[in-house]
Amino acid sequence: MFERFSRPARDAVVQARHEAQSLGHKHLGTEHLLLALAWQPGGAHDALVAAGLTRERIAAALTGAGVLGSADADALKTVGIDLDAVLSRITETFGSDALRRAMPAGRRGRVGVSPRVKKVLGLALREAVHLGSNTIGTEHVLLGILRDGHGRAAKIITDVGVSPDALRQALLDGLGRAA
Repeated sequence: MFERFSRPARDAVVQARHEAQSLGHKHLGTEHLLLALAWQPGGAHDALVAAGLTRERIAAALTGAGVLGSADADALKTVGIDLDAVLSRITETFGSDALRRAMPAGRRGRVGVSPRVKKVLGLALREAVHLGSNTIGTEHVLLGILRDGHGRAAKIITDVGVSPDALRQALLDGLGRAA
């Protein structure tokens, strides 16, 4: 199936693996795909940015989840500390990759592909076929994430207040198609 991917879509998958590895994650997940799709202008990137999902915003959501879990955030909130505000301030002050740079290099290693990513890439193929495309582009990968509707990428999209249906429609409009 990978041979049907456009060059930008292949680059996004490679970038997603790099993102997972640099974050010290053992599996490439949909969240890494989402971050990689926001990396390269055109296609999915443009729809994400138009919806307010910049690379920095996605990275902040990812690094925050990687550093502390939701239970930690809830515990901090009880003593008056807003983890999202702290992570946002770290990003503003030190850059979007500050937490990644602070991670020990020993946590970085081989990265496997999660079953959900395999499913999303299969859905991307279905989206491309359904839309009459001979290749799988970055738009189709994002459509696969949206069609699946589960996983960390879908959660990031909804947590920042972006409607998956509106994002899907923007992608389809960008492809010159109606829903």
